[in-house]
Amino acid sequence: MKLIFIPFQDQYCFENDGILTREYAMLKLLLDAGCELDLVINKPRTVLDAKAINCDLRNFPEGSIESEVLASLDSAEVINPKRIFSIRQITGKRAWWVDAYLDALVDLSNDLSDCVIYTNTPFAWKLAKELKTRGAKVIFDSMDNMMTYPHFWDSERAAAKEGYRELLAIADYACANSQRTVDCFKEIFGKRVDLLKNGVFAPRKVNAGGIGQIEAITEAKKKYSCCAGFVGKFGLRIDHKLIDGLAKANPNSLFVFIGPELSGQCDAFNKVVAENSNIKKLPAIPSAYLYTVLDLFDVLMIPYSVGKNENSGDPLKLYQYFMTGKPIACTPIREVGEYSDLILISNDVADWTRLLISSHEIKQNYTSVSNSIFWDKRASRLLAAISNM
Repeated sequence: MKLIFIPFQDQYCFENDGILTREYAMLKLLLDAGCELDLVINKPRTVLDAKAINCDLRNFPEGSIESEVLASLDSAEVINPKRIFSIRQITGKRAWWVDAYLDALVDLSNDLSDCVIYTNTPFAWKLAKELKTRGAKVIFDSMDNMMTYPHFWDSERAAAKEGYRELLAIADYACANSQRTVDCFKEIFGKRVDLLKNGVFAPRKVNAGGIGQIEAITEAKKKYSCCAGFVGKFGLRIDHKLIDGLAKANPNSLFVFIGPELSGQCDAFNKVVAENSNIKKLPAIPSAYLYTVLDLFDVLMIPYSVGKNENSGDPLKLYQYFMTGKPIACTPIREVGEYSDLILISNDVADWTRLLISSHEIKQNYTSVSNSIFWDKRASRLLAAISNM
């Protein structure tokens, strides 16, 4: 079956950053299930957010999952909906994508009966609905719950809500990455969807020579007795007050944060970084090198805000952390409670400090969960649905 891939984090993001976000992991699963990637439809852009693809092949080392996904993208046809300018981009931000995606239709066949669509963006609902009328099957995978994103405008959250309603009505298979989102869809739209939590692929060893972040961490940690690390996006969800307290309470520990900043969301966190010499912030690292980086840390952190700045998602990094056997500290966000016997769940500086101090003596055993968090296990219902389409 031919696959039409409509990702929220589009091809520009993946090829420029080399980060295997959920949609690209799902792409790998669909390819392994026998789908043939025929077409990629990227998000609409104007001159205000135009991007060029500057693909650095060092971000996709030989033998990595990322290199396999890149090869599939390179062999597919690509549609880039573009407009010179749209006033709705100014007044509604991402909400303008809903109609702009329809610009892709001119390049699409009227008979798509041999195609399946995968999308995880509610803003592509009008396009998906039209492709459904042309015979395509539709897979909708809800990445978080954009109706609750704290950094979205009201117009964006409203557009996301409309998109969820429409996509859930037409989807041949639908899933979401957290129980909260599953429950929300049932309550608001009366639709039951599968819970498909985030997962991992088995770690692969790659040559990480010359990766600047790895060299910087290796050098910086020499001055400290313990090194705690976080790999992920920086934004409102980071609990900057907790990080500030930890850094001040543990001057002999190094706290490393690796990842991209979300625009306009990092002022408070950056102030904490500037005020504490034992906090080091580094640029995002391609995910092919993730496990090499995680091996440098004594403790792995998920210091997310609890409450209004939470996203209704499932923390992928927790499952990646489980693959390392390292001690893990996480704030009490809603999605992690089931792992309370395996990791520290607290937003108390004293609790985190005790873990840091004893980290070298802790031997973790995550075998009770490690086999269940691989992508093929998580996505078994999706893969079964594909085989029946």
